[in-house]
Amino acid sequence: MPTPWWGKNQYKDLGYLPSTYLALSRAYFQTFQFDKCIETQDEAYSIASVYSTKEFQEFLNRYIPSNLIEISLFEYMRDQDKKHLIDAKNHLDKMLAKYPDTFQKENPWSFLYHLRKGYIAYFENNFETAQKELEKVNPTGLFDSFYIRLDYSKKVLTTLLKMEKNKEDEALSFLLNNPSIEPTDNIYKEFIAKKLYKRLKKNQDYANANKVLEEIHDATITKEVYKHQGEIAIADRDYNLHKKELEIVTLKNKLSEKRNRDLLLYSLSTILILLLIGITILRAKQNRIKNLINEEKHNQRIRLLEDSLKDVDRKITDNRKEIGEKIHDDLLSNILAVKYLTTDYKKNATTESSKQRFSSIIEELDTIYRDSRNFAHSLINGEKEDRHLNIVEYLEGLQHQFDEVGLLHITVTMNTDVKEHIINSLNKEEQRAIYHLIKESISNTIKHANAKNLDIHITIKHNTCNIKLRDDGHKKIKSKFTAQSNGIGQQSLTKIFNKIDGNISFTPKRRGYTVVASFPIRPEE
Repeated sequence: MPTPWWGKNQYKDLGYLPSTYLALSRAYFQTFQFDKCIETQDEAYSIASVYSTKEFQEFLNRYIPSNLIEISLFEYMRDQDKKHLIDAKNHLDKMLAKYPDTFQKENPWSFLYHLRKGYIAYFENNFETAQKELEKVNPTGLFDSFYIRLDYSKKVLTTLLKMEKNKEDEALSFLLNNPSIEPTDNIYKEFIAKKLYKRLKKNQDYANANKVLEEIHDATITKEVYKHQGEIAIADRDYNLHKKELEIVTLKNKLSEKRNRDLLLYSLSTILILLLIGITILRAKQNRIKNLINEEKHNQRIRLLEDSLKDVDRKITDNRKEIGEKIHDDLLSNILAVKYLTTDYKKNATTESSKQRFSSIIEELDTIYRDSRNFAHSLINGEKEDRHLNIVEYLEGLQHQFDEVGLLHITVTMNTDVKEHIINSLNKEEQRAIYHLIKESISNTIKHANAKNLDIHITIKHNTCNIKLRDDGHKKIKSKFTAQSNGIGQQSLTKIFNKIDGNISFTPKRRGYTVVASFPIRPEE
C-alpha cells in the first residue's frame, strides 16, 4: 500500500497511528460493518488530535462527517426509514455550520457535498433541486483515492434522474454495462435496479425486467455477505418470488390464449350435447392447468431456493477469503513495519519518559495487529464466532422479514418474562437448540406443507422451557422431518434436544403439523 500524503513525516509526529486506525475503519466500511467503522473513525480522530499534523486533522474533520452522511444514505436505501434521511441532513448541516464556505469554492470537498445534497433532494422527491446539485459536481474534481471514490455514485444519481424522465433504456444500459468496483457500490446498484425493475414491470417489459432481476440478485448477495445465513435466505427468497411472479404472468397469458381458442371452437358447435361436453372438458382442463401451475410454482420455489443458498454459500466463502487475504497481506505488513521502526526508536531513546511513550505505542500496535490478524484469519478460514444467539431478536426479525416477503405469516407468542429468561438464563447449547428447531420447522413448512401460517409459542414454567410450533399445511406428507443433505432432520433434532436432557415430538394432523419440544433450564458455566 502506498504511503499516504499525511504520513511523510509519520515517525516524527506519530501521524501513522491514527492513519492505521483509519485504514482499519475502511476495511469495516467495505464489509458493511458500519457501527465498527464509526467507532474506529472516532478512535483515529481522538489520537490524531494529539499526535497528527494539522493537515491530517483537517482531512479527518471533513472526511468523517462525509462518511457519516453516506452511511445514513445507505441505511435509508436499505429500509426506507425516514429517520436515516433526517440523520443524513443533520450531518450535512453540522458540516456546513463548521465550514460555511464549503459550497462557495470549487474543490473536491464541495463536489462531494453537492453530490450528497443531491441524493438527499432526490430521496425527498425534489428532482429539480437534485438535478441542480448534480450539475455543480465537476466530474474531473472528484476524489479518486483509497478512502473516497465517488464516480460510481455520481453515475447512479445521474441515471436515477434520467429515469424520472422515462429514460428506462438508458438506465438499463448503465446497469448492465457499468459494474460496481467497491463492495459498497452494490448498495447503490441494488437501489437503482429495484427502481428500474418496478418501472419495467409496470410497462410490461418482462424480458428486460428479468435481466434487472439478475443484477438485483448479485448486488443483494454482496450486500448480505456478513449477515446471518437465515437473513440471506430471506433476501434470496424475495428475489425468487419476483422471478416467479414474472413466470406466472407469462403462463397466465398463454393459458388465456388457449382458453380463447377453445371457447371459439365450442361456440361453433350447434348441438347442445356437444356444447355441454365441451364445457365439461373446458372446466376439467382449467382445473388441471391450475393444479399444474400450483405444482410448478411449488417446485420452482424449492429449486430456486436450494440453488440460491448454494450460490450464496459459495460467494460468501470466496468474498470472505478475498477480503481476509487483502487485510492479511496489506494491513498487517504495514502494522509490523511500524512496530519494528517504533521498537528501534525506543532503543535509541535517551530518556525514560520517551522509552515509556514508545512502549505504550508498541502495546497499542500489538493490540491492533492481533485484532486485525484474528479478523483476517476468521475470514480466510471461514471460522464462526463462539457466542450466544439472540433468539428473541432472531424471532422478531423473522416476523418482519416474512411479512415483507409474503411467503409465510409467522406469529410468535412469548411474554416479557420469557424474553428475559431466554436472553439471561439460557446457555449457548440451549439457545442453539431453539434456533435449529425454528430454522428446520420453517424450512420444512415452506418446502413440504404448503402452509400459509406458522405459530410459535414459547413458555417457561418450573425451570422448564417449552416450545410448540404448529402450521396449517394441507398437503399430505408421509414424513416431513426426514434427513436432509445438511444433516438436519427429525433424527438430528432429537439428538440435539437429548444432548440438553430435553424431549421433542412430531405429530402430523389432518390439517397441519405440530412439533412440541421442552428442556430443563440450566445456568451456563
